[in-house]
Order: sequence, then structure tokens, then C-alpha cells
Amino acid sequence: LTAGTATITYTITDGCTATAVITVNPAPTGIGGATSVCGGTLVTLTDLVTGGTWSSSNTAVAAVGATTGTVTGAAPDTATITYGTSGAGCYVQTVITVNPAPNAGTLTGNTTLCTGSTTALSDVQTGGTWSSFNPAVGTVSISGVVSGITAGTSTIAYTAINSCGSVSATAVVTVGLAPGTGTISGITTVCAGSTTLLSDAVPGGVWSSSNTNATVGSGNVTGNAAGTATISYSISGSCGSVSTTTVVTIIGLSAGIISGATAVTAGLNISLSDPADAGAGLWSSDNVNATVSAGGIVTGITPGTSTISYTVSNSCGTVFATTIVTVTVSSVGSIGGLTSVCTGSTVSLTDTTAGGVWSTANGVVAVVNALGIVTGVTTGTTVISYTVAGVPAVAVVTVNPVPTGIGGVSSVCNGLSITLSDLTPGGAWTSTAGVSVTTGTTVTTVTGLSAGTSIVTYSLATGCNVVFPLTVAAVPSAILGTLSVCGLGSVTFLSDATAGILWTISPAGTATISPSGRVYGVSAGTAIVTY
Repeated sequence: LTAGTATITYTITDGCTATAVITVNPAPTGIGGATSVCGGTLVTLTDLVTGGTWSSSNTAVAAVGATTGTVTGAAPDTATITYGTSGAGCYVQTVITVNPAPNAGTLTGNTTLCTGSTTALSDVQTGGTWSSFNPAVGTVSISGVVSGITAGTSTIAYTAINSCGSVSATAVVTVGLAPGTGTISGITTVCAGSTTLLSDAVPGGVWSSSNTNATVGSGNVTGNAAGTATISYSISGSCGSVSTTTVVTIIGLSAGIISGATAVTAGLNISLSDPADAGAGLWSSDNVNATVSAGGIVTGITPGTSTISYTVSNSCGTVFATTIVTVTVSSVGSIGGLTSVCTGSTVSLTDTTAGGVWSTANGVVAVVNALGIVTGVTTGTTVISYTVAGVPAVAVVTVNPVPTGIGGVSSVCNGLSITLSDLTPGGAWTSTAGVSVTTGTTVTTVTGLSAGTSIVTYSLATGCNVVFPLTVAAVPSAILGTLSVCGLGSVTFLSDATAGILWTISPAGTATISPSGRVYGVSAGTAIVTY
């Protein structure tokens, strides 16, 4: 019942007894403390009764200090811990559960990758969670797939957690920079035989051209032949290669070589050609011995030679090819007469060979009748032909413009001046007797010199002109006669040495005047007489 000693007596009927002293040892009160421990960690058990001894049913799972009650977890399982006293078999027990410590295992997989790519890490353990110490460099998914974000390193962790805590397995992942280029900049048109400089903000790349129209080195593109070429800038590294491109246009400039006949009879045609003639070039002749059309058709005009040119111009400059064409005499003979005419005027052409027909190549510029009389219609040039039995003789007729017309008043007083003008520049002013003109450009000052009619002419360098009739009026001399008259009905006579001018008087209520200068008094007062 309680600790101590008691004498136990056994008595039989005859009064005889036997005795024994029984010692009652104190029993443990009960084990206190945690009933679980993590592998590799300690927990201390206690009992209010001291002096006892501790023991474990399975030291491979949990060992206990015999006098301390400190339990060390060894392997996941359960073990019974016994606390006994006095060696008399007094004891109490408790079951200790040993929980496993978390195990994160070891990470395996490729620990290098490039920006924009992925690598997969793995762990034999399950149930853990993945994380990145530096997600700006690399992120990791719930399945351990690492994505490269920017160049650098990041520690990737696989963490196992249980009631005994957490532990992580880690690996350092290195993210390399995937190659990249900027945008190719620079002028992307170049003349054949010239260069243009291209550049890219990312250094260390290699330049290349898609074809021989252009070559490139260090960004300097040289145009070789007209066309286009794709210029590439490529950067390669451990993380791959990448390219950016631009199309360069090469502008060609060639006049080629003129081919075709080099002699033509006046009035007939030959055809010239040039391999560069794709509509961009211009045909021209250096004189009137021969003309050439936009399509290279050369027409012989007058005997002699002409240099025919084919000129090509573009943003890369101007080049030309030439050939000399000889114009021989037509069997019809040569057309005679003036080969320039003003618009609205005529010139007469002749040919010594009889029986021919006159014609014009451009009736909008000039027309010709059966007698060879050419009338200028509009400014320009046209070929006038005289054809006998199918063989022509030709002449180039130039139609020159006439001035627009003289503007201004058509009369001037003798000794006074007026201004006349013409809108066409480049002309010269002349006049007949009776007036003088100044040598202006489009404007002249005309001064009356003597009464009568004069002609003012405005002429261009081509001889085309317009005329302007101008009346020069005489200026009256002093009025002579008696400048007073008596009352109503009286008369006085006035005169002027200059004849042919009109008399007027004002106001008429004071006096009147006849065409011959006779003044009639009407009422007292004064009046102004004008001649």
C-alpha cells in the first residue's frame, strides 16, 4: 500500500505462527514527457520517483539513458521505454514513436541552359516543393523544369517538410546569354561601284550577303551589279546563333553601247538601239543634220554628220553612249527657203525637183500647202518633207512664238510720255518717226515727238514681233483774242494757232462758244474757255 515494511504472520489452529517481513518499495508515479521524437534528435522523459532505471525495448529504434531518461531517436518505428525502481520489479512504461527526419535527396539533371530555354531537374524523393533563389535569372516549375530568364546563376532548391522540420537539396544553375542582335541601320541603297555603311548595336557579329550583287565586310556594303541583296548580321555562341537581315538595293548606271546603221539618206530613217534602253534613257542629236525620236529612230535632215547620244541618268549620276551618223544627200535635192516662222505667219519653201508632194510631220506645229508655203500654228519644230516617187527631201522648220501683245493707251500728247508693255520677256522695242522709246525689257517709255501716227514694235530675237499704232496729238498754243464781252448778245472772237482742236466753255450759263471760237455773252460773270 505504501512504501515501508510490514510483518506478515501466518497462524494455524494450534496457535503456531510463522512470520515474514515484507518490504513495500515505492512504485514509479508515471512517465512524463513527449511520446514522439524525430530521428537523430533527443527527448527527455521523467518520473517523480527518482533513483529508478530507464531502459528501451528496441535500442535500434530509440535508445534511452539509464539514469537520465533522455531518449535518442535512431530509426523510424516505435519502442517501449520502461522506468523501474529498486530492482523489485516496480516499473512503468510508455511507447515512444520515432518519426523520420525529412529527406530532400540529391538533385540531378543539366545545370546549364540559355536564356529562353529550359532544363529539367529531378530528385528521387517525392512530395517536396521546388523553388528558385533568384527567379530573375531562372524560374522553376512545380515539376522541376527550370526556365532561363536572364544571364547569371540561381540556386534551385527541392525542399522536403514534415513534423520533424524541413531540409533542402540544392543545385546552382547557370543561365547563359542566348545570342541576339539589334536592328541593322544605315542607308540601304547604293550605287553600283560605291559603298554604304551598315551597323548593328550588338558587337561581335559576322556580316554576309545573299548574292554577288553586293559584297559586305565590317558592315561596308559594296554594290557590284544592279538588283537587290539580302545583307545578314549573325551572332553565334554556346547558346546558338541568331541573325537579322536587311535588303539592300543596288542601283545600276550604264548607257550600254549603241548599235545600228551609221548612215542615212536625208529624208529617210534608220533605227538605233541600246541594251540599256528600258525607257529610262534619252536619245538626242547634237545638231539639225539628223533628228532622233524617243525610240531611237534617226531621221536624216540635211547632209553632214550628227552625234547621236543615249543618256541614262539616275540618283547615281549620268552616263551616255554615242555614235556618229552620216546624213547623205537625197536624190530629190535639198529644200530651200527659211526654216523658221512665227506662229500665225508663213514662209515659202522650194525644191528644184518637180512633181513632189509637200507634207508635215506635225500639223499641230505647222502646216504646209501644195505650193510649199508653211504656216506656223504653235511653238515647236516639225519636219517638212518634199517627196518625189517615194523619195523625200526634208527640212526642220522651227515655229517661234510671237509676243503676247502690247498693252497701254494708244495716244500720247506731243512732248509728253506714256508707258507700254508686253508680257513676253527678252524682246526689244523700236518705233517709227514721231515718237521715241526706251530700251526696257517688257516695259518701255514712249515720248511724243511730233503730231501724227507712229508704230511701236516689240521684237523677239527670233524676229517675231507685234506692232502697236500710236497717235501723237498736237498740243495747242496760247489762246488769242479779247477776253471780255458785254452783256447778252455781245460777241468776241478767240483763236489758236493750232488747228483742228475743239473749243469748250464752262459754265455755259455765263457764255457759249462756237466751234470756230466765237464767244456769246449770256449773263454777267466769268467763264473758263478751253482749247
